[in-house]
Amino acid sequence: DLGMPVVKLVAIGDDSVATKESNLQLFLLQDLTEDAAALSKKTPCAISSRKVTFSDQYNTTHQHTIEIWTPKCDERSLTLRKLFYSTASAILVFFSVADRVSFQNIRSHWVPELKTHCEKDTPVLIIGNDAEMRHMPNPPPNLVCPCSSCAPDKQVAPEEAVALAQECGAAKYIEVFSNNFFHINEVMQQSLKVLSCTPTWGVADPSQAEDEGAFGQYLTAPDPVGYFDLMNRTFNIRMEPGTKYYISLSDAEPSLAGIEITGPVKFTKPYPEVVKVKAFKRCWYPSKTLVLPVPEETPPPQGYFDVLRRGFFVHGLNEAASRVHYTTDGSRPTVASPQLHLTKGLLFDSGPPLAATDPTCDVIPSEVSLVAVEEGRFRSKVVTFTPPPMLTAPRVTYSEADGVLHVQTVNQQHVEYRYTLNGATPAYDSMLYTGPVMLPRDQSAYRVRVAAFPKLSFPSRVVDVMVH
Repeated sequence: DLGMPVVKLVAIGDDSVATKESNLQLFLLQDLTEDAAALSKKTPCAISSRKVTFSDQYNTTHQHTIEIWTPKCDERSLTLRKLFYSTASAILVFFSVADRVSFQNIRSHWVPELKTHCEKDTPVLIIGNDAEMRHMPNPPPNLVCPCSSCAPDKQVAPEEAVALAQECGAAKYIEVFSNNFFHINEVMQQSLKVLSCTPTWGVADPSQAEDEGAFGQYLTAPDPVGYFDLMNRTFNIRMEPGTKYYISLSDAEPSLAGIEITGPVKFTKPYPEVVKVKAFKRCWYPSKTLVLPVPEETPPPQGYFDVLRRGFFVHGLNEAASRVHYTTDGSRPTVASPQLHLTKGLLFDSGPPLAATDPTCDVIPSEVSLVAVEEGRFRSKVVTFTPPPMLTAPRVTYSEADGVLHVQTVNQQHVEYRYTLNGATPAYDSMLYTGPVMLPRDQSAYRVRVAAFPKLSFPSRVVDVMVH
């Protein structure tokens, strides 16, 4: 290596020369084995680069990195282009041989701009794009411009372009076909040959380092700001206008050839260990890399139905750092679903009505679905619990003739019936029905309520077995 800095080529010319950028993109491909999908990902920006092999006038082979800078070429971006000119190794001025206006603008606009804002000894190469148009009697529609300046009889002749290059003091004039890898690669080789003949080739310029420092300070893409949506298991970026974000889910650095973030990034198992994100902005240096460890998943919540308290309860969670959302209608719980109190649980009689207007109605949900989220972790998987079956409501009859209350009982081995005469909800400490009940005549009316309860038993003794 000759010890010189990275070769920085600034490409300018009318933005109407659409094939200018596609040609530069093509150069960024390492070889012709990369496909069109890879090409579309490598949009030229301040750090788009490629290493090339170059032989100087002494036939000595060197490796150099060429950076392609393609600033916007409108009037509003002049201030930005001045910064590019100050650190450029050479300038490439593009026009289309099929667009005379883009050719005329080199003399009227681009050369005066370069003389005003560019160093005098910075080489300028003029590139005639779309040269194949001269040999196409019926060019494809995508290469035909409808404006009058692009008519076949107004194409730019090679002699005209050479004369303009000599008039403007350009180091070289080169014609290339659009989207031709070998042609645009030759442009880069010729650029290096021109630079190798300059007196300052291989000599470090201290002022250039200062310019590049200021350049990087003002033209660095904003550092990405990202966060994890723990409930949806996604990663999100706060998008800045005009900025593209690329992500890597491995140890590799994010690049323009990687995965672009266009919305929330959804995670599925197995989760990557880290997320790396870098911001890219046209003709700006890329941002610092944002590196965030991917959260672990919250363990699924454990729960049980308590038939005595007529409720559902969870256990095994850190109450201070966890929250649990639930549904009882068969839908998946989300962050908008009700939150389960980790201590009080979900009581079916005293809580909000589940399926009726009476909060004390005998309504048990057909299922309870839960999702848990611990602080700093992705949500758990959704788990669903099915309650034990509800006992069949008893059939109650009353004989006015003898004032006797009858309860039709079934399965007396596992069920008992308890009742009240004052309208209260029966509980385990209410009166036990053991047979027909004669109601006293000293009261004009009774509100009788009867409910079936499972007969309770103590747990069995523990059986201890040693297995070898």
